[in-house]
Amino acid sequence: MNQLIQERISKSDEKFLSEEDIQLLKKARTKQGRLLLSGYLPLIGIYFYIIAKGPSVLNTGPSIRYITINDDTQSMFWRIAPYFVIFMFIITSIYFLKLYMKTIHPLTKDLKSNLKRQIYFKPQKNAMSFFNKYYLSTPLYENQQIEIGLENFEKINNETELCLEIAATSFYVLRLRNGNQIIEFWD
Repeated sequence: MNQLIQERISKSDEKFLSEEDIQLLKKARTKQGRLLLSGYLPLIGIYFYIIAKGPSVLNTGPSIRYITINDDTQSMFWRIAPYFVIFMFIITSIYFLKLYMKTIHPLTKDLKSNLKRQIYFKPQKNAMSFFNKYYLSTPLYENQQIEIGLENFEKINNETELCLEIAATSFYVLRLRNGNQIIEFWD
């Protein structure tokens, strides 16, 4: 799938990542990794808790009526629980693997390839002055608008050509420039 809107691009080229770009990508990768692990590891912990606690796990939590655990309940638990936990582990792992492939893997590929794209385009300005927010449209499908400050927004006219520096694979926005001036933006 093409992630760029070609009609908005006047020219583009590829360059090697600078040390600052590499640090930005590593920081983004670490942040995404922590976010993924903070969701995955507690779920894995719950699965181990179910197996370690055994049938007594059926009586945990706010329940009005407790289950009496006899030999039939224990045998049924040990027949069903392992399959349930394995099934949930597989579903959870597939889900988080899919998230990994969408978020962290492209950033890792960018770090290995050491390339970035410079895309030159003429932005369309979108002022929401009532909310004190100012946006520029970009040629990216997933990040079509970038929020910038008022002072930078006023410096840009319809004929200004901006340079958007993005990672080659993940399309992570590294920098937005107006000539040699770096425009500060918010994610």
